[in-house]
Amino acid sequence: MSGFPGMPPGNACPNRESGVDYGTIALAALLQFFLVAYSFPLAELFSQTPVLFSDAGYHWYHMKLALALARDGTQWAYDPFFAAGLPRGVFLDPSAHFPAALAALFSPAISEAVLYKIYAFASALLAPLSVLLAARLLDLPKRQAIVAMVFAMLLFWTSMFRWYYTHGMVSFVTAAYMALPFAALFFRYTCGRGGGWLLGGTGAFGALAFFYHPLFPVLAASLIGPWLIVSFRLTVWRRVLAALTVIPLLSLLPNLPWLDAVQEYSKAFPVGDFMAAYQAKVDPSKLWMELLAQGEGCKAYAPIALLALWAAIKEKGPAARPLAISFLSAAIILLVFAAVGAALRPLASLQPNRFAAAGYLFLTIPAAFGFMRVWQALRSPTPALRATAVLTAIMVAISTSYAAYEVAREVSYADIGHVGKKPPMVDGAGPYTVWLEDWLRQHTEESSRILFEVSLPRLYDGGRVTGYLALRTKREFIGGPYPYMHAASFQDGQAFGKALGDLPSDLFATYLGLYNVGWIVANTATNKDYIDALPGVDAVANNGSFRIYRVRGHDANFFLKGQGTISHREHNRVVATNVSGPAIVLKYHYHERLQIDPPARMYPVQSDLDPIPFIGIDDPPAEFTISIR
Repeated sequence: MSGFPGMPPGNACPNRESGVDYGTIALAALLQFFLVAYSFPLAELFSQTPVLFSDAGYHWYHMKLALALARDGTQWAYDPFFAAGLPRGVFLDPSAHFPAALAALFSPAISEAVLYKIYAFASALLAPLSVLLAARLLDLPKRQAIVAMVFAMLLFWTSMFRWYYTHGMVSFVTAAYMALPFAALFFRYTCGRGGGWLLGGTGAFGALAFFYHPLFPVLAASLIGPWLIVSFRLTVWRRVLAALTVIPLLSLLPNLPWLDAVQEYSKAFPVGDFMAAYQAKVDPSKLWMELLAQGEGCKAYAPIALLALWAAIKEKGPAARPLAISFLSAAIILLVFAAVGAALRPLASLQPNRFAAAGYLFLTIPAAFGFMRVWQALRSPTPALRATAVLTAIMVAISTSYAAYEVAREVSYADIGHVGKKPPMVDGAGPYTVWLEDWLRQHTEESSRILFEVSLPRLYDGGRVTGYLALRTKREFIGGPYPYMHAASFQDGQAFGKALGDLPSDLFATYLGLYNVGWIVANTATNKDYIDALPGVDAVANNGSFRIYRVRGHDANFFLKGQGTISHREHNRVVATNVSGPAIVLKYHYHERLQIDPPARMYPVQSDLDPIPFIGIDDPPAEFTISIR
């Protein structure tokens, strides 16, 4: 028996027979703990060494931002460190919602570096536990639950999940695993199990998972939709209506503030369409290439899919079959969406390609059913069925064994191929980052900005470290904290929202003056060749592919009109002193949420060179502070 076994009269969903016990959960947690502890490593969990690789550095920056937001009690803060000043909120970094909340609650008592590592370590432990919890809620027998858990762990360590996890997309990976127990709770309630507490608890769980990552509703909907179609004989329609009303409402309401902030921000500062191309490749061949471990596939995909096919064909249980078909259908939906979903332009922003790994994760439940059917077929009196089962068992054993071998490679510190980042996961600032921080601190000044190249390839020791460098050096950058975010930026072959090939040297020099740029950091050949040919710019330092330039004769000044000094900047604070003139215009961007203390008339000043206006102030105080309240 498997999947809601032993259906009793008068109860749509049955009571549990021998299911997942706490000992099994503890053993799974222990195994995952040792693997994560070794590759992390555990000794660095509470050290002050930050994780800066890939997008983790970007998340670190938003954890720092969260402190200002908590201090001032707002979702927005004025960020003077990038793009000549713009409002910013943690809502702009979906993967940082949860670690930023931890920073707001516990920092500075616990540093952001430690909090991020605790969050990443704990999220990794949730992977096998989420599958076992879902199996327990679905009343799966222990053997099936263990099969599903083993496959889910293999996916965590050897599929694109591992790449996502080590590259800072911890929240998305965790949200995918959280979708399994969430769906199981929904299934239980709609089948007549539990009462109001289960209904409310499922909604609260959904709210937490939605906050963890905004793509969670896509994952949850892909599971719930097929279930409602194939399980109509098991569900109670009144409960279905209640679940479809209450659970989405409870999941949505706590998240409305940041959703509203995202909408408001996107209207004021739209991001360029070129970002939609990320994780949005339209390629139907992904469906079979990844199944065969090509491209972004992995060795565990084929045995999982093969066993799931057995479940679709051979599972006949009145409650087990709808369950298996629901998960199988959800997986197919996600796999097709991952391959071709970006063909529909509105869906491309969801980065469909990333959902392929989640599709195979959802297949682990029907694969567990299929495993039991293969086990039974090995003793079948029918020669053809028995032979097919033997062949399946051999193929599954070989593929799964190789996937297990890949887990050992993945946690290895050796110089061999890895799906994700080679351990250790925690290795702090790399040599180029350390060199840049030291050089900028010693040779630049706070009175001028730095034009800093931030291209999509993570060239700074593999990380998005511009936020880290800005806060460590207290320098303002034009460019960053992420590529292609604003017109006032600098990428491979582009500057100030224009292609370098279309940007005359005199106009480039005008932009340098407009944004008070005194230094330039470039790393790609296209940008260095362009800067090398400019008059009035001198190369002053080189390290590997990185080159730093000084703008000759630069007049350091943050005022387009009037005079004064910017004496202090931090998140949500720009302090001007020694201000003079009946009216001034700052080289900082204006936003309607900005306030000035002491009060004065502040207004937008348009420029032909920038789509966002600058800050104008009439009768300015000699000393004032600009912030968002």
